[in-house]
Amino acid sequence: MKVPNYVSEKFIGLVLEEDIGRGDLTTELTPGSGVEGVGIVKAKEALVLCGVDLAAYVFQKIDPALKVEIKNSDGSFLKKGEVILEVRGASGSILTAERTVLNFLQRLSGVSTLTMDYVAQIRERPLRAGERLKSMLSGSEVHRITGSDLMTE
Repeated sequence: MKVPNYVSEKFIGLVLEEDIGRGDLTTELTPGSGVEGVGIVKAKEALVLCGVDLAAYVFQKIDPALKVEIKNSDGSFLKKGEVILEVRGASGSILTAERTVLNFLQRLSGVSTLTMDYVAQIRERPLRAGERLKSMLSGSEVHRITGSDLMTE
């Protein structure tokens, strides 16, 4: 499997070095890490999936013998509990890769989901949404949505 075109092999190497370093102590101390296993990655909440090809790449970078079956593609809208991918192979290899895989999926899908939310707000009210967005990004509170929100009877 080739490295996805939005990251470099060097970047993946640095990330794995940081996450695994000289070894994965948790996996080494887990009984049965040499047996065959199955890992199932599910959405913890509704999201826009992003990074599934990178996740598959990381699993196979750790152990080329792992078999990854992608169940949903990037850009898919997933509900809580939907399966993203399944991986089969040596349990130790699955455990070694899972932290890096989950970090990538959570970060990339989180950004995609948040971006979708912002786009929806802007489409809803193009001029006002842009004003609300700049307020939210600057850390201030959006205290009103329309001019009439401050009017009292």
